[in-house]
Amino acid sequence: MKNKILDRYEQLKTNLEEFSKTQISLLGLDTNKKLDIFTRQLIDSIRRVDFVGVIKDREVSEFYSDPNNESFDPLKAALFFKQEGLIDEAFWMIFYFVYFGRNRETGWRLAREIYSSYNEDENWTWNRIIENPSEFRNWLNNNYSQMINDGIPRKFGNHRRYSTFNPTKKNNVADAIESYVSWINPPRTHIELFEENFSSSDSNPITTFNSLYVSMNSVLTFGRLAKFDYLTMVAKTGLFSIEPGLAYINGSTGPESGTKLLFYNNINSNVSSSELEEFLVNLRDALELGPLGMQVLEDAICNWQKSTSSYIYFR
Repeated sequence: MKNKILDRYEQLKTNLEEFSKTQISLLGLDTNKKLDIFTRQLIDSIRRVDFVGVIKDREVSEFYSDPNNESFDPLKAALFFKQEGLIDEAFWMIFYFVYFGRNRETGWRLAREIYSSYNEDENWTWNRIIENPSEFRNWLNNNYSQMINDGIPRKFGNHRRYSTFNPTKKNNVADAIESYVSWINPPRTHIELFEENFSSSDSNPITTFNSLYVSMNSVLTFGRLAKFDYLTMVAKTGLFSIEPGLAYINGSTGPESGTKLLFYNNINSNVSSSELEEFLVNLRDALELGPLGMQVLEDAICNWQKSTSSYIYFR
């Protein structure tokens, strides 16, 4: 480890031990090996969360926003559009980033080819979509057969593996996009939606996050993780200042069982998710993880519970 990372590692490890002794026992960290592995997962998660903050203030090249360029990246496209003042398009790219996900084999090809209208002349920009959302469905119906028979692989990311762009299937990409547009409800803009929630939440970034999280139940195929990832990415890119006050582990698999393992050393422990969330808030504060600390914990715990006896780096 580099010196700066090593210093952070040692501080986190010390804080974990102190927390377990003086506040809430971390029974799952009952060996030095498990403590080491969990601390390393925390470091990895911090670096993943901090990465967007590092690049968001840099000048981003336009070619990342061009879906006809193989370097297209919806996250960097969002940052480019933000720097150009095209705020709705920046939010739209965050939707793309979360909805499609990056596939380990095919990268962003599916997102890129959908956004480019399968290499037609006009991209499916936010303004084009909201003019007539049903036009996208017609386009999908007309192009799906060719897309799956052209011999070019294109896939959703790992967390989106149950999504589909088959127009005959339920909750396909057209359904998801139409529901997302309805959530924003143009001519209302993304910022106006967020500001409305901010105002009705007494200008509290944590309450605003939760209000938006609940309202996103109307966005088809966006479950717990997609809503959480979308809203935290809005925060990380600086599009709107919101903060997760919870890890939203209720109903999850890895994060909830991992939290039980961390605090009780028993994934079958009979403890409510609300109580576990309180434990995580206390742990976040003790570790001084900052405004996005709940995402750090959610990510680290989810990865740690997959392998508590040996360290694995997860991308």
